[in-house]
Amino acid sequence: IALTQQRYLSDVGIAPGDTVWSIPLNVKLDATSNQTTPVIFDKASQSIAGGSCDTPYVINGDSVGYYRTQYDDASRAAQQASFLKLSTADRLALLHDSISFAKTGHAKIDDYLAYAKADVGDTDPLVVGAVLAVYGTMLDYEKDKPGESAAKALVISRVKPMLQTFGGWDGTGMNDDQLAVRNSILMLLARSDDPATIAEGKARFAKLVAEPKAYTPLNKQAVVGVAGYAADATIYKQLFGMAMGATNPQEQLQLFFGLFGANEPALAEQNLQMTAHLPAQFAPFGPYIVAAVGHRHPKEAWKYLVDNHDRLFSAMSASEMAQAVTGVGQQFATLIPADQIAAYFKAHVPPEGAPQVKHAMDIINTEQVTEDRLLPQLNDFLASQAAEPVTTTR
Repeated sequence: IALTQQRYLSDVGIAPGDTVWSIPLNVKLDATSNQTTPVIFDKASQSIAGGSCDTPYVINGDSVGYYRTQYDDASRAAQQASFLKLSTADRLALLHDSISFAKTGHAKIDDYLAYAKADVGDTDPLVVGAVLAVYGTMLDYEKDKPGESAAKALVISRVKPMLQTFGGWDGTGMNDDQLAVRNSILMLLARSDDPATIAEGKARFAKLVAEPKAYTPLNKQAVVGVAGYAADATIYKQLFGMAMGATNPQEQLQLFFGLFGANEPALAEQNLQMTAHLPAQFAPFGPYIVAAVGHRHPKEAWKYLVDNHDRLFSAMSASEMAQAVTGVGQQFATLIPADQIAAYFKAHVPPEGAPQVKHAMDIINTEQVTEDRLLPQLNDFLASQAAEPVTTTR
């Protein structure tokens, strides 16, 4: 195995320099086994003994080293062919490294999506949850852009087969961590406008209205999430009534967040206007409700936030203001241009909040640079792909 090393930076355009580190490797010559070989990698380039050509290898076995590893095409193909046989740590490392290389320009998102495709059939919530999070980010990036339909089709083709693996709507045989992943699967399908998922969510919500104790808490969360996203005026009214009547604070929060996720523009406007009528004890949550609505309707929520700033933050002390304003503003990163967010901070954060503003803008600008780098890669990938067959599951 031929190795080279260089400093890893957040932008491939920055010269890495010629520093050489002494790097302790934990090599798995057969990544489907638990056997490791310790190697000190202390030269700019170095060769180490390889294993069988019939098995995949990993350099950072079980992800114990603090470095990223980029593999050649043949090595990636071998890893992907046996992906589900690799340890949880190795699967996560390959996924995390490949998406990081895409974000920094060292590789394309195609490499990550090939690993993600190879993970089909996985039941480990840590690994699958990480994959679903990236699919969600893809939908965020493509929202209201020309590639949105293709992104939704890709997500449906990749995610829908996972539903039955995680117990389907009833969650049969799943633990709570797996059910949380199942809920993420259903929300991605709803956000991708999958007709069967939306129809089933509405049907199950009708049952919930008739039988409030029909579902276990996590199954109820799934139903409320999908039905809330796809709500019409009738479902919205029913969900609002359930939320107002709930006596358990956690259940009430779950129901309200189902409301705040409504995709219908008129219902989103109702959610924004709701912040003007919150009971005093809930008034501090107003800005965060606006931010929650902003995930689906960023332009409308941002305008409402700017126009109603004084009222939304009136319940907060001066010491709370900087943290709250910058925290809410960060929720609009990549959804609203960074210069508009910076102007909002300048207008409403007192001078002593300058450190919080700098921290928030660093995050916002970094996220914007990441989107600017990943979105063209994603568009190129989507253009190159024919829609994969969708497996219908109920």
